[in-house]
Amino acid sequence: ATGHYASSGFMADEGSAGMSRLFFAPEAYPQKLKGAFSFSKQSAPGTVWVYRTCDTFLLVQAMQGFLQSKRGATANLFQMLVEEVYTPLGLSQSAMSSLRTDNSPQGRPLGGYGLFFTRDDLVKIASLLNNGQGKIGDKQILSPTLLASSLQQDPQDRGVKTSGAYPYQYSNEIGRAHV
Repeated sequence: ATGHYASSGFMADEGSAGMSRLFFAPEAYPQKLKGAFSFSKQSAPGTVWVYRTCDTFLLVQAMQGFLQSKRGATANLFQMLVEEVYTPLGLSQSAMSSLRTDNSPQGRPLGGYGLFFTRDDLVKIASLLNNGQGKIGDKQILSPTLLASSLQQDPQDRGVKTSGAYPYQYSNEIGRAHV
């Protein structure tokens, strides 16, 4: 719900020729970043939900920059996720890599797509989020407050209603149905 999009129709931007040309096709980081920023502001942030992979990409790049400001220029967001969450959780080898910009292991993580999980991986992630309250064993891995917010456990803050055919609300990158 950034407010930046071409069309607010369900999946209209995501499947558009413009999104393909400007964001999905370029592999180089500068071009992908430029494509992600190429959509104009159509509404106030947080008011209109429009699914756009490029918004997730921008969020991941901001998170990457924040991590580097704390841990140094060589810090890598996806590698941190692997080391601090995926490995302790016991995920499969296929979960340990992600698509990156520049079609290179040194590229920046895309974040919006390019993760490869097995069914067992998904069960472990779901258990961490839903049953484990963000703990692996007795070690708290995820912030309980942020996890509760993402899981929309506050009935007063369910996020932004989606534009799809189902009654979903979207908050902090997680969509949930409330019927």
